[in-house]
Amino acid sequence: MICERIDDSHPQKLLVENFSVANGAQSTIAFHECRDAITDDLRVVVKFVEAKPEQQLAREVGVRSNNQNPVTPRNLRARDGIQLTLEDQFNRLYPALVYETRPDATTSVGPTVIQNDFAAQLLCAVYNRRPWLAIKRTALFENEFYSLVFTRETAADHVVLVNEIANAVQAAKAKFPETYLRTWQLTRLVAVFLVGEILRADSDGLQIIAEPSRVRTARSKTLATVKNRVRFAAAALGRRHDKLKSSTTLDDFKVDFKREDALRDLAQSARETYVTYRAVELD
Repeated sequence: MICERIDDSHPQKLLVENFSVANGAQSTIAFHECRDAITDDLRVVVKFVEAKPEQQLAREVGVRSNNQNPVTPRNLRARDGIQLTLEDQFNRLYPALVYETRPDATTSVGPTVIQNDFAAQLLCAVYNRRPWLAIKRTALFENEFYSLVFTRETAADHVVLVNEIANAVQAAKAKFPETYLRTWQLTRLVAVFLVGEILRADSDGLQIIAEPSRVRTARSKTLATVKNRVRFAAAALGRRHDKLKSSTTLDDFKVDFKREDALRDLAQSARETYVTYRAVELD
């Protein structure tokens, strides 16, 4: 067990704060499920280690004590303060949603689950504006990138907003070039990034990005705006596809959708097209 604080000053009792099971989760679940049949004669040897979640010691204990299943950076961040805060916010503000921090988490049937590694990809694409990094799903929980994606300001509203953008892109899947559907997970992430960029092209969209709580307070209007911008993201990818299809240039989108320069150019083109359309519409 890894604990942030251990108090052994009480006789016959050990008090721990913010604990996580580094090894022995299956046994712990079995004890819980059979709790009515367990007698006082049962003795279990448990090692308790006091370490902050962000300390290297906690990571080393988690990795070295588990020889059955691989321990990923995501596992090690499950009890991170930011992840716990997001869990609490979801419980209070979005009871119909479940924010999942561990790949081995079990949830009851019914609630919609948002996995925090998928949320990390979406946050990185929309708020960090780095889809070329967002594709590295597991790497986003490593020290080098974690604090970039999950900041102290990251709230449940941010996660829900980017998830709604992803849902809107998913619902409009048929509007995207058929060729790009072959690697839909990659294309969807690029589309989510483009929607975020197009939202920044006018005051209404920029307000949504800056105030993600509007996904709660003005849900219908916010989702309508997001769906509208998804149309332009699909159109931007459609123009790219048609342009390359009519030329002799190979549409190597599987490579280009991972390149920073290509994605920045695509975002600029999408924003300019949207701004031109809005100018004509308002004229």
